[in-house]
Amino acid sequence: MNQIIKFSLCFYVFLSSQNYLDKIQDKEMDEVFKSWNTSTINSIEKQISQAKNETFKYVCENRKKSLKGYWEIDEFNQVNINSIRYEFLNKIIRFKNSNDFYVIEANKSGEYVTIQNYLIYKKNKKVEIFRFEYIKGEGWKLMEKFSIKGNVEITPEKYYLEFGSGVNHSDVIITHFANKCVDESYYYVYSTMGNFSLLFNFL
Repeated sequence: MNQIIKFSLCFYVFLSSQNYLDKIQDKEMDEVFKSWNTSTINSIEKQISQAKNETFKYVCENRKKSLKGYWEIDEFNQVNINSIRYEFLNKIIRFKNSNDFYVIEANKSGEYVTIQNYLIYKKNKKVEIFRFEYIKGEGWKLMEKFSIKGNVEITPEKYYLEFGSGVNHSDVIITHFANKCVDESYYYVYSTMGNFSLLFNFL
């Protein structure tokens, strides 16, 4: 009987500790989610403040308004665990342990819009790339994995071009994560991103 009681107590302590750790992790996830959204919006606001082209400025302002709906939030500092972005964040943090990675949000337009994200790691003189798609009713699914050999440079701040001069037909967002925190996010309105890296041949 004593052994059963001891086992029950140990099991209870284990579950309590696990629940506590899960709550800490969820809180950290919430903060990363809010930071990710804020960093992306800051990128758009910076471009609005520096815009010399009125059409480009209007497009950026429109994107800023529409992102709340896309992320399913009312305010940029709000958390919604059912948001497509939050679900992806939850997926990748548990998907692979890394202190340094990039996320590229690059939906593909056509007869149907494909919601897709790329998870990118630099490792041992090569870049590992994981492509995910969001499937309605199923969530985010890993669709393919491939790699690019060589010392591929990833410098998002250098990819901006004048509105109408870029190669991207749809908007693209590149975010750098370091130590499971958002380092910087870069928003490229359609036709403002240059193809300056082998990394973007697959977009």
